[in-house]
Amino acid sequence: MNKFPRPALRLRIAFRQPISTAALLALLLAGAGPAISAAIDPAEAYMREARQRFAMQQTDSGLLYRLEAVGAGSRPRRDDTIVLSFSALAPDGKTELPQLSRQKLRTKVADLLPGLAEGVQMIALGSRILLIVPPKLSFANGEWPAGIQPGTPLIFRVELQDIIVGGSAP
Repeated sequence: MNKFPRPALRLRIAFRQPISTAALLALLLAGAGPAISAAIDPAEAYMREARQRFAMQQTDSGLLYRLEAVGAGSRPRRDDTIVLSFSALAPDGKTELPQLSRQKLRTKVADLLPGLAEGVQMIALGSRILLIVPPKLSFANGEWPAGIQPGTPLIFRVELQDIIVGGSAP
């Protein structure tokens, strides 16, 4: 008789193709439960799938991005005031989030959500960029706007329209 107990079996699943959030949730409900939920956060799984499906780049912070139009000139810095337009979408990519969308917003880069600020600083004047912002770079553990499920990634299409170097926002 062995005096040492066998180590607990750990469930390891290797997905050969990206798994959708719905499929992941189905696995969780089917009883693969605690082992999978501890290893894979649904938002993280969504970000992984989106990166592959939409051929996006990822920053060290976890922000996903894809340049849609490249502008020219300088890039804004954190202390600059900018004018930008952006539309926000829910993770399904179809549901518009008008409460987070703006046209010709004049603001300091530092006053944007962290994920938007990071994305805007990567582009030049006149550029357009698609961003998928993980929850930790949007509202994190703070209060989320009404109508938006807390803890979900957010999609933004952003166009940088003007940079006022060191300028002040209204």
